[in-house]
Amino acid sequence: MLDLNSLITPGTTWTLNRAYAINDANQIVVHGTLNGQSGQPHGFLLTPIPEPTTVTLLALALFVALPRRR
Repeated sequence: MLDLNSLITPGTTWTLNRAYAINDANQIVVHGTLNGQSGQPHGFLLTPIPEPTTVTLLALALFVALPRRR
């Protein structure tokens, strides 16, 4: 289990209250409220952004896997 509020931008006025679903792309459908407007409810789709290390490792793997041209 993970508190999804720890994954959104710090200092935001949004509070994520409940996660409803996650798909194969790791996108999460959540319900949240905007604290500055009397808790007005909203739905959100959270889409993960790959960590820089993941992108670097993927680029390195592609570089090694591709045949070199001479």
